[in-house]
Amino acid sequence: MPDRRFEDIVTVKDILKENNQKELLAKIYIQTLKTNGQVRENCEEIETLKRECKEKIGWKVFATISGILAAIIVLFNVLNIIAGM
Repeated sequence: MPDRRFEDIVTVKDILKENNQKELLAKIYIQTLKTNGQVRENCEEIETLKRECKEKIGWKVFATISGILAAIIVLFNVLNIIAGM
């Protein structure tokens, strides 16, 4: 079964066999290469998600500050009109 992982294929008996060391080392090496490739791929996805979150948070902060400033300006204009009467 080629879709099985290394941990599923190798048993403790295989590890303890003395005549199977080269094959075991080859399997460990192949699994390490696959794992490192997957980690690199996940790191790229994580960096992309970080950038997207920063961009969204930046827009939320900008919108919040703009809304607060607009509310303050409207409040002062209303108070100015009321005080002027």
